[in-house]
Amino acid sequence: MRNLVVITSAFVLFGCAAPNTGITEINPNHYMYAKQDWMSWSGATVKVEMFKEAAEFCKAKGKKMEILGQSSQDAAAYTSSAGAEIQFQCI
Repeated sequence: MRNLVVITSAFVLFGCAAPNTGITEINPNHYMYAKQDWMSWSGATVKVEMFKEAAEFCKAKGKKMEILGQSSQDAAAYTSSAGAEIQFQCI
């Protein structure tokens, strides 16, 4: 019984982890950020969180964020998680 509790807890903890690329510079001052969230059904919700994080990233550089591209995908039950990708620059 104890083993079952430990295994179940591990699945819950690691299953909720959100794959996240972090903010990656793909060209000088051109950044990409991709993220999935298994706890969200809406790709738009994930994208809004990413916009906030990207804006903070640029603010730390003393600049403002400008979106260059964006996409999102809603979750599909038992198939895929909600996710989004944004490309931006700091101006």
